[in-house]
Amino acid sequence: MIIYPAAIAARLRTALHEGDSGTLAALFHPDVHFQPLDPFEPAGTGSDAALAWYRDRRELGYRTEVEELFSFPAGVVLGLRITRPAADSGSSALLYRLFRLKDDRVVQIRDFTDRTRALNLAEAPFPSAG
Repeated sequence: MIIYPAAIAARLRTALHEGDSGTLAALFHPDVHFQPLDPFEPAGTGSDAALAWYRDRRELGYRTEVEELFSFPAGVVLGLRITRPAADSGSSALLYRLFRLKDDRVVQIRDFTDRTRALNLAEAPFPSAG
């Protein structure tokens, strides 16, 4: 059964907003590669590591609200308003998270501050291995 990118985008939006790691686990490829925006947070590989990263951020008090949603054949971009914990004065940041798709699974997650760059990468076909 094919899951269309728009449906994947809607599931990602709900999962991120509600902190639903079960839905994220179902969407992530076992070898998903993720690259957070923060240069002090290293990139990682594997669905367990990506889920732990999301879970840790949520437990620290970070909350995610999806402000924009774009879907393309090879990717989804969510415009995210990330609210930081109260200890961080409750400030928020806007970023664009690209979820690259292959065979209906998220294989790459990458954050951008530049909306145009995220959208351009999402429109490009996912490079094939080999």
